[in-house]
Order: sequence, then C-alpha cells, then structure tokens
Amino acid sequence: MRRLAVRVTAALALVAAVAVAPQAASAGGAAPPFSWSACTEPLLIGFDCATYEVPLDHDKPRGATTTIALSRRPAGDPAHRIGTIFVNPGGPGGAGRNMVRAAARIASPEVLARFDLVGFDPRGIGGSDPIQCFGTDAEAEALYARMTGVPITREQIASTLAANREYTAACEDNIGPLLTHMSTLNVAKDLDLLRQGAGDDRLTYIGYSYGTLIGATYANLFPKRVRAVVLDGNVDPDQRTNHRLANKFERAGGFEIALDGFLTECDKAGAACALSGDARGKFDRLRDRLR
Repeated sequence: MRRLAVRVTAALALVAAVAVAPQAASAGGAAPPFSWSACTEPLLIGFDCATYEVPLDHDKPRGATTTIALSRRPAGDPAHRIGTIFVNPGGPGGAGRNMVRAAARIASPEVLARFDLVGFDPRGIGGSDPIQCFGTDAEAEALYARMTGVPITREQIASTLAANREYTAACEDNIGPLLTHMSTLNVAKDLDLLRQGAGDDRLTYIGYSYGTLIGATYANLFPKRVRAVVLDGNVDPDQRTNHRLANKFERAGGFEIALDGFLTECDKAGAACALSGDARGKFDRLRDRLR
C-alpha cells in the first residue's frame, strides 16, 4: 500500500467521483458506542479490540443480528483527536482488522496523531461470524484438491469448474441466513453503524482495491454523512457490479499495462534489475516455461 501523505491541517480529499443518490436510512434508533478492550490475539497485542452487533437484514433493523469484529490503533495525541479513520483492504473477502499493524504505511504521523485508525472484518469474514461452507477441514481440502489454479487441459478445466460449482452448492447448503445478506450494500450500511459507534458525525474512510467499491457505495447511500473518503486503486462501480465479465477483461488489460511499464523500467535500470536486457523477452520465456 502506498503511504498516504495527508496533511492534518486540511480535510482529507474526496478523491473519487461518485454519483449521488437519495439519502438511505440506516437501522432505526441511535447506535450504541463501541466497547473497547485490549486485544488478546497474538497478532493484535498492543491494540484495542471490540465486537459490534449489526442487523442481519438492514430492512429489519430490530430482527436478527450478526457481529462485526474491529481493532483500533488509538490516536497518538488524544487531546487533539479529530475522529476515526476506517480502513478496508479489499477482496472481496479481505479481513481488515490486521490493518492497524500497518498504520505507518497507511497514513502520515501527523494524521495518526489526530485520528484513531480502525480496521474491521466485514460481515461473514475473519472474526465477524465467519461463514462456513463445509462441516470439516477435510471436506474442504478434498474439494480444493480437485481445483487447478491455472487449468490448461480439458480434464483440469472440467474438474475445476465442477469443484467450483460444488463449492457454491456447499455454501448454499451450510451458511444459513447470512448467505443472502453478504453484499457490498450491506457492508456499506454496516459501516454507517460503525461510524455511529465510533461517535463520528461523518465518515472518514480509506479503501483499497475492492474497498474502493465499499467507499463509493457508502458515498452514494449517505452523501451527507461523508467527511472524507480516500479510494486507492479504484474499482469501476458500474462495471464491477453490472458487467462482471467485461470487468475481468478490463482488469487483465490493466495488469498487462502495469507489467509492460515495469519491464520497460527494468531495461532502463540495467544491472539494478535482474531481468534487464530484453526484459519482456526474458519474462515471456520464463512464463512459458512455468506454464
């Protein structure tokens, strides 16, 4: 992740344009504040942890709930604290609590002095009531063994497709009611409740990759509740949600542009880059050999 050089004397910039929709309602009633305590998980020792209940179905705010797990790196200068920055690493499916460990790579010291940095695992992921598609690890591993990362032969392709279909069916059979509420829309609505739980009137958020879609969705739903949103590595919201196959091809093209740029710079770097001297040719031959 690129370090974000954000000056604390100015509001964080809203760096992605999003279409504004009518204000959407969050769950009824005031959201209770977070209840932080010292984290006990080895990777999060030294940080604060909390869990937070949100509606399973935001259309039924007083019905069943699911739990969101969070971690916090408190502001270094609490006397001059401005608020909370929520962060998400992407995915979909990326757990965000460990992002507090990378705080120095996310924001400048001036920003970290004035803001709590809060990572959260989106619903159904990591520590947030994680979904389970299989009854045992052995069942899952047996299915994974039939999948090939880069299927080439007809047999590999057939086996991988069949295993993925069985995986989907197993999730449908075993996850339960949470399955139909695993969506970007629900995560954005969860985020609005988390904002309230942090005591912030408006959201400050940093999202990477797919996390940009969460931020853009939030800004569409709650335009008057946005303080500042930084979207790094933008997902095209319309293409990603409405034209998935085209999005796959566009992303592949983007990766190829980035790779070509790297290989060009590699040749310019000479001995400082191991592939220099026809870097593209060397890369292609290595790729073909591995394939």
